Amino acid sequence: MKLVIPQETLDFLRAMREQRVLSDLAGNKLNYANGAILVACSDGDQMPDIWKIQTDICAGHRHDPRIHTIALNGGALLIPPHSPLSQTLHEDLVLLEHIKNGIIMKEIYTIAIYTHFPCGMATQASVDVRKQIQLLIDAKNLIKLTCPDTKVSCFVQIAWPDSDEKEKRKRTYYMSRKKWQKFNS
Repeated sequence: MKLVIPQETLDFLRAMREQRVLSDLAGNKLNYANGAILVACSDGDQMPDIWKIQTDICAGHRHDPRIHTIALNGGALLIPPHSPLSQTLHEDLVLLEHIKNGIIMKEIYTIAIYTHFPCGMATQASVDVRKQIQLLIDAKNLIKLTCPDTKVSCFVQIAWPDSDEKEKRKRTYYMSRKKWQKFNS
């Protein structure tokens, strides 16, 4: 299934960029000294780029990447219990349990959570861009509540269409919860 980002979604994401809700990555501002727990979609077309970004951030803090990866279709969007992406299998509980176990086993307190555009799981569940971003924020809030000693960072990967519309260029952005709340009010 070939997914295309609708123009309305692209316009919304561009507005988020203009308002700096989505900002360029500054890996040195994140604490990856002991590595990171990565919660992302297992989409094989997106994961190589996500993995590269996370290893690049790690490289600024340690000599080898240390990324404890937890991946299911939909990724962090499955964590909020009200998520339309997770209504029957309780992936929310599964992911939270694996995050807790990762913290205990690996002593990693930095958690990177992702969403990406386009997302097949979100499309199947009729989740629009605003809801997708809110689910990511809700996931962050729930992780912080469940694992209070953690630092949780939100990332958004976008496959921007190029001018010829055949190729896409992927970019990953850091997303600010505070700026989202202001932008979304």
